[in-house]
Amino acid sequence: MTETRATTTEQGSRWSTGGVLSGRELNAQPLGEQPLVRLNLRRALRMRSRWIWGFLAVGLLMTAALVMRHKPNYSATAMVYVPPSPQPILPNGIPRWPYDSPTYEMHIQEQINSFSRSDVLAGALKRLQGTGLQRGRESEQAAETRLLHMFSATRDGNSYQIAVKAQSSSAEMAARLANAVAESYLENQRIQEDFGATQRIHLLQEEQKRVQTLMASDRQELEGVNRQLGVGAITATMPDPYDQEVATLRAELAKARSEHDLATAQLLSAQSGAYIGDTENQAQSDPGLISLKTGLYERRSALIAQMAGLTLQHPLYKQDTVELQQLDKAIDEVTHKLETAAQERIQKKLQGQVKTTEDEVEKLSEELSKATTAAGDSTQYMQQAGGLNTEIERLQKRYGLLDEQIHDQILEHEAPNGIHIASEAIVPQKPDASKVLLLSPAVVIFFGFLGLGAAVVRNRMDPLIYVAQDVEQEIGARPLVVIPDTSEVSSRFVEQAALRAVAALQSVRRGEKARRGLMTALAQETLLEDVAAVIRRGQRSVDPGWEWMRTTDGETEPGSVLPIRFEQAAARFTAEAGGERCLMIECEPFLRSGETEYLTRFSDVVLVVVESGVTRRSDLRTVSEALQRMPVKRVGFVLAGMKLAQADASEEKRIRELDDAARRQTRQEERQSRLIGSRGTIPPSGASLDLDPNKEP
Repeated sequence: MTETRATTTEQGSRWSTGGVLSGRELNAQPLGEQPLVRLNLRRALRMRSRWIWGFLAVGLLMTAALVMRHKPNYSATAMVYVPPSPQPILPNGIPRWPYDSPTYEMHIQEQINSFSRSDVLAGALKRLQGTGLQRGRESEQAAETRLLHMFSATRDGNSYQIAVKAQSSSAEMAARLANAVAESYLENQRIQEDFGATQRIHLLQEEQKRVQTLMASDRQELEGVNRQLGVGAITATMPDPYDQEVATLRAELAKARSEHDLATAQLLSAQSGAYIGDTENQAQSDPGLISLKTGLYERRSALIAQMAGLTLQHPLYKQDTVELQQLDKAIDEVTHKLETAAQERIQKKLQGQVKTTEDEVEKLSEELSKATTAAGDSTQYMQQAGGLNTEIERLQKRYGLLDEQIHDQILEHEAPNGIHIASEAIVPQKPDASKVLLLSPAVVIFFGFLGLGAAVVRNRMDPLIYVAQDVEQEIGARPLVVIPDTSEVSSRFVEQAALRAVAALQSVRRGEKARRGLMTALAQETLLEDVAAVIRRGQRSVDPGWEWMRTTDGETEPGSVLPIRFEQAAARFTAEAGGERCLMIECEPFLRSGETEYLTRFSDVVLVVVESGVTRRSDLRTVSEALQRMPVKRVGFVLAGMKLAQADASEEKRIRELDDAARRQTRQEERQSRLIGSRGTIPPSGASLDLDPNKEP
């Protein structure tokens, strides 16, 4: 990029010193190094200023219209409270939705959207009848649509309130509108919540009646089963009486059998002598035996005491010994007799117990058989009774649930909901701050920038060449000569500007031995002859070594330029260059004449006239590319007919200063000529011209 800028600077310096570019130096700036978009704001402001002023005028007119049509606007706000969770009617009531932030956000957004429903808008219109809100022949739908744009419903920050803000040109109307919309919303919300409540209660009552009828039928059937079973009532919690009786009999029978077995075993044991100890104990405890033994033992003790002092051979001793033996025998006989009697009593008692338990076992066995038969016959009735009891219990629970739901529905239907108007809208005391006045400067500025953008776009899309910058954008360097419009500058300034081309031709002829020159235009330029005439006059006064000819067949001014046929020009261009005279031929526009393109290929130097406001950029690029492919030593572009209003401010100032200097010089020469008198001579115009090609004209 640095090298490209250096090349462009070098080329610009060569142009400014009067040199011309070679064919290989055309378009020296690569396309890749050129910016994609050139805004050229200054150029757009200068050339398309009427676009900007036009857009500004439109913006001012629109702002004035908005200000004139603007009316005072009043705002009134009504606050509607939407609780996060309705309070339950009963202590164990359940809220209608869970108390959590995401659910409440969705709920309150749904409530905000409800304000735009048609039924809410219709209710608000009914409350505003007589206020003139609905016009005479306006349909209700159109009035609702217009009403929808007169208010807004938004959440008041993070609170549980919805702000209903209404706007109107009347302060009282704004307050009535906000209150009407809020009241219509509450009424509609109540209808939505109570929708189908009566039908739900009626359905619950019908279901309750059906359950009651089923319970009555089941209870009547259960009474019949009870009569069949011969019981007062059978409930789900009461045990089966037959099963209970059978279980009791079985337990008593088992007990009786155990007692019978025990009595039989005791009897057998007694018969085998197992109760001898008991017999002896009974005998020893007999009162008669005890009394007898007591007397006998006392007598025996007396005899033993008597025998204690006697010898064995003593007759008394022997008598007492015999008596003692008789006493011991008597005690044993009495004891044996009592033991036998006791044993007989025990056996009779055990035999009686065996008989009694045997009879009890037979009796209980017979009763158990009868109870078992009765229980088997009542099984189906008991099962039916159990099923009826279960069904009755289920129906009772359902009946209680239905009764509770009916009461809850009635309470919720009659109880007020939590949504209410927290604060009504009041009549505002002053109108809202007008946004039209605040936006008016912004509108004007916007249209100004819009006009600037349109000017830039129009300038960018303009296909014509106007100033030297346009030529530089297309070929990479400024033109050799810039000749303003002759109606805006003096002829002396035009002649001085043309001397740059004269100096360039002289430099090429002397430095590079150029002998063949060609001057042409691009396509539709009309100033070719005028520019050629100006350069030709300066050339003849400074460097008469050039011979000027024209390939056209039209008439020429006497002594100005000679016509030449194409064949002659081609012969002279293709011949070996020699001599001091150089040939400069004025040809038809390059893009319209194949003869011109042919002669260009054999030319040493080519001057191309670019007419401001006429030449197209595409034509300039086409010609420059064609010249780049040709073996031309030097090429120069002359921009003619440039309007000063289209040039940059600095360029216009410079040209006007030079033009003023040229005019002053002309007036000075005229005064000198008048002083000299009729005998003096006016020096030729070229005599006072500065021929230094390195000096700015």
